[in-house]
Amino acid sequence: MTNEKRRGRRWEEVYPILHEMKNILDRMEKELDKETEPDLVRAVNFALKEYPQLLRYLDDGKLAFSNIIQSRLGR
Repeated sequence: MTNEKRRGRRWEEVYPILHEMKNILDRMEKELDKETEPDLVRAVNFALKEYPQLLRYLDDGKLAFSNIIQSRLGR
C-alpha cells in the first residue's frame, strides 16, 4: 500500500476513534478531582499533551503506530 493510501485509510478508520478518545479525555480533565485522583489526572494530562503526535501518525503514512521495533533495534 502506498503511503498516500495508508494516510487516507488512517484518516477514515483511525481518526474517528482518536477524536472520540480526545473528547473523553477533555471531559475527564474537567471532571477529575486533582486531590482524590492525582495519578489519573497526570495520565489524562499526559495523553492530552501527546495527542498532536497521534495526529502526526495519521498524516505520515510512513510512521508506524508503535515504535517497539525501533526501541529494540536501539538496544
